[in-house]
Amino acid sequence: MTIRKGIRLSVILVALDQFIKLIIYHFAMEKKRNLIGDFIDFSPVFNKNISWLSAKTGLNIGLIPHIVFTIAVIIVFILLGIKYYDTYADKKYMILAYFITLAGIICSAIDRILWGTSLDYIGIKGFCVFDLKDLLIDLQIALPLKTLQRVLKTKMFH
Repeated sequence: MTIRKGIRLSVILVALDQFIKLIIYHFAMEKKRNLIGDFIDFSPVFNKNISWLSAKTGLNIGLIPHIVFTIAVIIVFILLGIKYYDTYADKKYMILAYFITLAGIICSAIDRILWGTSLDYIGIKGFCVFDLKDLLIDLQIALPLKTLQRVLKTKMFH
């Protein structure tokens, strides 16, 4: 994946995340529905804790520190991407994971700056409510594992 395609993918994912949130905010905030039995549901809610960590630990860190931290993460993440792009350029899943994660982190910053919180809408009963941004960030774990799997297969059988 080229840098240009990766940036394009990130922009599309960020736009999609915010578009979904605007549609939900204007037309579906009060609409709750089961999606998969009683296990997964559509249940829009503003995450008053701003982040999963704040919600799970009970820490009330505040909006400004969250914004500053998220912007710092974006800067470090971009700098690391610039430094290591050539190292991983041939590993398509690593590059894909990078740009998907970048989109998720940018979505997080936009949520905090524009919304002052996060509008989450997919609920897993008894566990959490999340959004596309959270899925993007979590996906970054699965994609490098795919690259690792290919590397291990190649080294084990050759």
